[in-house]
Amino acid sequence: MARIPGGSVGAVFGPLERYLDAALGDVAVGDWRSQPPPPDQEQMPGAESAPPDPAIAETAVPEPVRIRDARTLDVPASSDVSQEVTVLGISLATSWWGVLIGLYAYVLPLILYSAWVSIALWDLVRQDAVPNRTRVLWMLAVLVVPLVGPVAYYAFGRSPIQRSLRVMLVVGGLAIYVALTALAIGLGP
Repeated sequence: MARIPGGSVGAVFGPLERYLDAALGDVAVGDWRSQPPPPDQEQMPGAESAPPDPAIAETAVPEPVRIRDARTLDVPASSDVSQEVTVLGISLATSWWGVLIGLYAYVLPLILYSAWVSIALWDLVRQDAVPNRTRVLWMLAVLVVPLVGPVAYYAFGRSPIQRSLRVMLVVGGLAIYVALTALAIGLGP
């Protein structure tokens, strides 16, 4: 039998052949209840009364599994399982300031990144004086290089947006995020 990486070809094609035979109706169907018992085997005298003797006891043939009734189990309550309700990993059992700041800390990076990308793309689309090739390259940089692309555009892209507004958009957003993260760490347990 030919060998393939991972096993024998027979292990793949044998069951496939039996499946196709069954699907096409080319299977001899019989009833096991109406079959005669197999004939005695002379080389195995007393086989029906002999105890099973596996080749490697309890390794090649695992021992029987006993399934216990779950109602009879005595399981002590564990103190390391949390029963509190959380939203985005923040416990609702904290103060409402903790929940607000924690959720804001989770959502703010997504909001900042979305704002940076959308404002940069909007700014690039409305600039008719810039050659199309330059606009497309900046759009690719903004979309393909996360975080660095939009920040690079605001720093080096000759955007008509006022410089102070661009600085506030990038540096101010990051400063607010860092401040809220520090506040959330300070209020945390």
